[in-house]
Amino acid sequence: MSDIEPYVPIAKLAEHLHMKVSTVRNWVKYGYIPRSAYIKIGNTYRFHLQDTIKALRIRDEEDRSTGVTAPPPADVDPNAPIQLEFDFDSTKDQ
Repeated sequence: MSDIEPYVPIAKLAEHLHMKVSTVRNWVKYGYIPRSAYIKIGNTYRFHLQDTIKALRIRDEEDRSTGVTAPPPADVDPNAPIQLEFDFDSTKDQ
């Protein structure tokens, strides 16, 4: 048996985090998930689950300690369109 943890597709990561795939894509785009936490071949991404969660927790702690969400990395176009997500299902999370 191997000690290597498998890398999971973006849909599995989103499902594990109870997020939308588009949210995970935005986290990659804005550098919230570091390049060291995933493998990209062509347009296919595979994420190391533990490394990704660890990176997101570190990011969350940094944001909480400063009280301000850090801006996207400098290599991200500030004029790029931003996708907003709204959830109007009032029965969800209750």
